[in-house]
Amino acid sequence: MSTGILGVLGAQGCGKTTLVRAITGEDTDRLKDEKERCLSIEASFALLDMGDGSHLSIADLPGHEKYVRHLLAGLSGVSAVLLLIAADQGVIRQTREHLAICRIMGIVQGCLVITGIDQVEPDILAMVIEEARDLTRGSFLQEAPVFSLSNVTGEGIAPLRSWLTKGGAAPRAETKGGNAFRMPVDRAFTLTDGGLVETGAVLAGRVSEGQSLLLYPKMVPVRVQGLQVHRRNVAEAVQGSRVAVNLQGVDVSMIERGDTLAAPGCLSPSHLLDVDFTTLASHPEPFHNRTAVRIHLGAAELPGHIVLLEVEELAPGARALPSFF
Repeated sequence: MSTGILGVLGAQGCGKTTLVRAITGEDTDRLKDEKERCLSIEASFALLDMGDGSHLSIADLPGHEKYVRHLLAGLSGVSAVLLLIAADQGVIRQTREHLAICRIMGIVQGCLVITGIDQVEPDILAMVIEEARDLTRGSFLQEAPVFSLSNVTGEGIAPLRSWLTKGGAAPRAETKGGNAFRMPVDRAFTLTDGGLVETGAVLAGRVSEGQSLLLYPKMVPVRVQGLQVHRRNVAEAVQGSRVAVNLQGVDVSMIERGDTLAAPGCLSPSHLLDVDFTTLASHPEPFHNRTAVRIHLGAAELPGHIVLLEVEELAPGARALPSFF
């Protein structure tokens, strides 16, 4: 049984992958380039056994700004985050950006993790903790616990793992998104026996073996032949699960990253999206009407423009009801 997906994010060099390995025993660097460069490129996932028959999916998210689109795709479906800050770096620009991204995506749970405490003196560590508290004041992490640890010595990892297994990052009871199954596709590949597998996070609803679905926006009908959650065969996957779906009725050439696998009739493909839009207070200048943007939706990255319906520009931190098209 899944208890949700936990995102681990932080600036490059703060030790995300090493920490995930220390907590779960799994190495999330699966790509050759990631191993050679010691740099996370794609979001990767590990499994934490909660000790009661349930498990928590842990997403190791890229920290480098070049791969922010992969970070955003990996955050899709995340219910809580660990925001990592390296003790020898402190709060940097990427840290602020990652916190802003979490707030924009509506994440409301998590904790702060200060890594590399073996690299600094106690007084420096105290300053970094205070700096982190200043950063999160007024945010969803304002009252969150702070864990200080070392991936080298192992000091401090046990309390963090204990907090996680006791439900510190478990999703709250209320869920959003309705009851119909929806899963953005972030990866698709062909098995040696010719079967096709799509992977993603279940954003809403549940999916079962034998179920008929549609691949949006292409409106291609498919049938679920099998399901796996972290390489374990299951008969059903629910909201908050990281799942691999074996499909019939489609081939890999028909699928693109960012497509959505969903229940028939629950979505309507469109080139127009009405949203509640707020500019970041840190944005250096007013946001102008019809500005060209990159839209991140699930695992998709799309070109578009923002049309402000009532004003021609928004000041930093201002809110409006625009449309994407």
